[in-house]
Amino acid sequence: MLTITFAFVVATALFFVFERTRGMGVIGVFVLLCINPLFFTGLFLLAGVAFYFIFKRSNKHEPTKPLPRRD
Repeated sequence: MLTITFAFVVATALFFVFERTRGMGVIGVFVLLCINPLFFTGLFLLAGVAFYFIFKRSNKHEPTKPLPRRD
């Protein structure tokens, strides 16, 4: 059962890579949450936090426009 669940997690992750298969990825997430809700909820929350800190938070260090000169 563990091997099948691991293969299903990998397949669901691959479904989210391509735009045409994202609907199947959403269904895969639903099935994974039905199999073991506590484990996969924690796993998805950790993945979301990691995604936020790796990709979204790094954009805050962009240089801002300088303030206009006061004459």
